[in-house]
Amino acid sequence: MVALEEELAVRGVIFDTGWNLLDGTRDWELDESLEGPLSAKEILDRLGGSGVDYRVQQDGAPKKRYVQSKYGAGDVLRIPLRAPGRFCFGRILETKDPGWILVEVFRLAAQSDPTMDALRDVDWIIKGYTTDEGIAEGTWRVIGRLPLTGAPSLPPFWVRDPLTRTLVLFDDPFHQVPRKTNEEEIRSLRAQHRGALSHSAVEIEATKELEEAGLL
Repeated sequence: MVALEEELAVRGVIFDTGWNLLDGTRDWELDESLEGPLSAKEILDRLGGSGVDYRVQQDGAPKKRYVQSKYGAGDVLRIPLRAPGRFCFGRILETKDPGWILVEVFRLAAQSDPTMDALRDVDWIIKGYTTDEGIAEGTWRVIGRLPLTGAPSLPPFWVRDPLTRTLVLFDDPFHQVPRKTNEEEIRSLRAQHRGALSHSAVEIEATKELEEAGLL
């Protein structure tokens, strides 16, 4: 599908795309975001002709809107791990559209809250966008503040195309323009696997990373 997206883009056909965080499928938004000489039906005909199995979903319902809790860039969060009584800690780097935050999760696991000075020079293990549902539910708690120095940076993210098995890199999870990559570039850029995660997926991924680092 990514190869077909690139081919369509060359022809001036552009639309919103993204990886579904729940089931790992590729979503094409052939609605008001579609620009170019082909209609949605013509694009689907091309997709079917390429041998890709797809499902059309027409959703006229309004998208879920989140009630934003009180938080902001620089706030430090206590995040529960999937290990009894253990927590990791992250910092909000940016707030995006309603319900989305850019966070970095520190390479630290503890049973009690560290001081802000103790976190100041700790490296990150996860950096990317997630929802604010953990904050809204009260499972993610603001425990302090570490002011940012300079504009926050976001590493690219990578996925493996399910059809071609090609590694693909994206610079922006909200306006996904793919390009081919390799494992060496992924390591050198510290690219993340997926550009956005649900808050529960952050907890699972952080637990995995910290276990692999020998910190749990």
